[in-house]
Amino acid sequence: MPHSDSASNAIQNQSKGSPSAITQLYDHFINCRYSYALGLTAVTGILAASYYFYKTETKSKAKSYLSLRGGKSMENRQDEAQTETVVSEENGKNEIGRNTKMETEGEPCNGNNAMSAKAKLYRKFGLKFNDEGKLVDNENHPFEFNYYGDHQSDQERYEGIGELMTEIVYELLEKDVHLQKMHLEPGDEESTFIFVSKNYNDCEKLLVLIHGSGVVRAGQWARRLIINDRLDSGTQLPYIKRALESRWGVLVMNTNDLHLGSHQSPSKHGKIVWNNFVSREASIKKIAIVAHSAGGGVTTDMLKEFEDDFKERVVAIAFTDAFGSPPYSSREYFQQVCRNWVTSNKKLGAKVSKGGEMICLSAGTLKHEETSHKAIDEVFKFIKDKFGEPTQSGY
Repeated sequence: MPHSDSASNAIQNQSKGSPSAITQLYDHFINCRYSYALGLTAVTGILAASYYFYKTETKSKAKSYLSLRGGKSMENRQDEAQTETVVSEENGKNEIGRNTKMETEGEPCNGNNAMSAKAKLYRKFGLKFNDEGKLVDNENHPFEFNYYGDHQSDQERYEGIGELMTEIVYELLEKDVHLQKMHLEPGDEESTFIFVSKNYNDCEKLLVLIHGSGVVRAGQWARRLIINDRLDSGTQLPYIKRALESRWGVLVMNTNDLHLGSHQSPSKHGKIVWNNFVSREASIKKIAIVAHSAGGGVTTDMLKEFEDDFKERVVAIAFTDAFGSPPYSSREYFQQVCRNWVTSNKKLGAKVSKGGEMICLSAGTLKHEETSHKAIDEVFKFIKDKFGEPTQSGY
C-alpha cells in the first residue's frame, strides 16, 4: 500500500531527527545571532588592538621627545634612582648605598639615616644642584618646566620640586652655614621654628632676615629663582655668609610657617620671635634688619610693638622692594634708619625717590624677586655704615 508506506516513511524520518520547517527556522535564527556575536567580538577586538598600538606609539614618541630634550620618562628615572644595599668592608654593617650617579650628590642620608632632601630630589625627579648652585639633570642640562609636554603634569612636577626646595634650604642652613633650628615653643618638635647662628645672643651685632609672603620659608627669598636660576640668587645664604664673616650674629625668621594655631599670621610670628629671642638678649647692642616684600610689614608691625627697643638698638633697616607703614611717632626715626631698594631701570644705588616714610634706591633690576640678590653689595655697605664699620658708602 503506497500511501501507507509514504506516511510510514514520513513518520520514520521524523523519528530519526529530520527537522520540521519550524525547527529549521529556529536553527537559522540561532545561527544568525551567533554570527552577529562573533562579528561584534571581532570588531571590538580590532578596536581594542588599534587603541593599544596607538597608545604604545604615542608613549614611544613621548620618550623620544624627552630623550631629545635630555629628559627621562618616569619609569627610567625611578629605575636609575633605585638604591642598593652594600656591605661596608670596614665595619661589615649594611649601609644604604647609591648608584654611581647618586654618589656625585654627596651624602644620601642625614644624621638620622633618613634620605636627605637632595637625594629625594634626585631619586624622584632626576635633578641635582651642580657646583654653581644651578638645578640640572644628570647630564647637566638646566631645569626646564616643559618636561612632559603636558601643562598640568609639568605644573604638578614643578610644585613637587618646589616643596622639596624648602627641605633642601633647611638642610643647607644647618649643614652649610651651621645655623641652629630653634622652636618657638621649646620641647615641642611640631611647633614652628627659626634659625639662629650659634653665637647670635653673644654677639654685639645681629642681622635679622625676613622673607616675603607666599610659599617661601626660612632661608629663601624666591623659590622661582632657586629653581630657574641658582641657589645664591634665590636663597638668603649669601647674606648669612657675609654676616658670619663679619662676626655678626644671625637670626632667620620663618614667618610663613604658620601650621601652629598660636602663630596664625606673619606679624604674630615676628612679634613672638622678637620677644623671645631678641628683646631679652642684652648682649646685642646693634641690630640690622633685611626684609623683602611683605617682610616689610612684619618689620613695621614689630616696630609698633617694640618701639623703644627698636629706637635703642635697631640702627639699620634694609628693605628690598618691601612695603610697610611705621607708627606716626616713629616716622622720623624710620626715615633715618631705613632704605628701600626697589625695582628700577636706573643703575644700582641710584635714588629713585626721596621723602615720605623712607628713601628709595634702585636695586638695579626690574624684577621684584631679584631685588634682594641684586642689591646685596649696597645693602651691606649701608648696614656696615650704620654699624660704624669701615665702608666706602655714602650713607
